[in-house]
Amino acid sequence: MWSDLESNEPPPEHLDEHGVAAARTVIVGSIQHGDDGPATAEVWLGDPPASATRVYDAAFVLTSGRLALSDAGMEFVEEVALAAGVYRAMLCVDDIEFPEVASLYLVAAS
Repeated sequence: MWSDLESNEPPPEHLDEHGVAAARTVIVGSIQHGDDGPATAEVWLGDPPASATRVYDAAFVLTSGRLALSDAGMEFVEEVALAAGVYRAMLCVDDIEFPEVASLYLVAAS
């Protein structure tokens, strides 16, 4: 899950056909459970590579300037400081059906 650290918006509960659920300040993406094998979630600034499999592409609001990358239970949380504002968020996965890698690419909206 990627979210504005100070967001009070509840995480969306229902994943779409690509394993994504999103709101203005929260993006949830399905990924293989760590007990089943390697699983990596990451965030990048800039556009994804042309070969990336994009499963989500929409606006993301980061009011606080603090992005949290976490598991669904918020047991593991990493924080990234970014400029506050609106971003184009593009979530890419290595495999549509059983993703081991989920990469969120952020581009500041102009």
